[in-house]
Amino acid sequence: MIIYVVPERWYKEHIPEGETLPVFQLPDSAFWERNNFINIRNSRSIDPNRGVPVNGAHILKLQFDDVRELPAVRRRPFDRETAERILDFIGRCDLSRPLYVNCSAGISRSGAVGETLNRYVNEILTDNEADRASFYRNNPQIDANPLVVRIMESAIEARLG
Repeated sequence: MIIYVVPERWYKEHIPEGETLPVFQLPDSAFWERNNFINIRNSRSIDPNRGVPVNGAHILKLQFDDVRELPAVRRRPFDRETAERILDFIGRCDLSRPLYVNCSAGISRSGAVGETLNRYVNEILTDNEADRASFYRNNPQIDANPLVVRIMESAIEARLG
């Protein structure tokens, strides 16, 4: 599975081939149907359509803050329940479609989710060295949130038994 980690603004600027407007302004664009999406917003965000302005079975919308260690004061950290929701979502996804993971900056939270899913999908579920390697070429900006990585890896290990 090809995995892209992108910032929220990417959707507001990305113009797919054959289109004249950014995908954020085109909720009927085929782009939204051809791909899988994990959209991460801050816990204080009230707009459920920030970043990904559509809904569907191939779209997972989450809310948690960029907390790197616990305890978190007045912030919502990533937790095991969120990790399980992500893994359940991946279990239902068409793995032949690309996955876009976004948060506000496309670096820490989405980077951690993308990085752990790259290992899970492209090394554990499938043996896809080409897609695994392309993740690192496509996403050099990542500075993965260590708390998210730790919880995601624990959830993956528990699933593998």
